[in-house]
Amino acid sequence: MLSCAGEDRLQTGMRGAFGKPLGTCARVNIGQ
Repeated sequence: MLSCAGEDRLQTGMRGAFGKPLGTCARVNIGQ
């Protein structure tokens, strides 16, 4: 979760790549 939050901030700069990591992060959150 922490690593996801860190990536979320970096991805915020790149909206294009932001969509992919966001989906993975959401899946991890749902699983947990």
